[in-house]
Amino acid sequence: MIGTIRWNALIGGLGAAATFISSYSNNILTTTLLRTLYSFVILFALVFVFRWVLGTVIGGSNPLRDHAGPQPEDAIRGQRIDFTTPDEPSGLSGESDSPARDNREQDESGFSPLNPPKLATRNKVDSEEMAKALRHLSED
Repeated sequence: MIGTIRWNALIGGLGAAATFISSYSNNILTTTLLRTLYSFVILFALVFVFRWVLGTVIGGSNPLRDHAGPQPEDAIRGQRIDFTTPDEPSGLSGESDSPARDNREQDESGFSPLNPPKLATRNKVDSEEMAKALRHLSED
């Protein structure tokens, strides 16, 4: 995030003051104070969102982090993301080169691919039986 929480309080306070001044002459005091509070809370939260987006887009600097010098690896772990993907081993891309290679890989890892049985087709059903079954189902 860019800046400090003072920005949130300053902008929220200015918005609350503007709301109080514009609302005081037309409303009772409790309504004016309630709207002032709502204005402060909403502007305070919006400045948080704005500071976060601005810090993400610009790549804001954190003075405590930047001037602290080199940090141990454990302190910075989880703050950066490595988007590179490792190279694929030769046996994993697509199909294997030869059947002999498949057998060797199967023996080494104990893995064998699933070979489901082929679906069997049923004997041709007589059209009269199909019509009879359809009539039976449509009667219910």
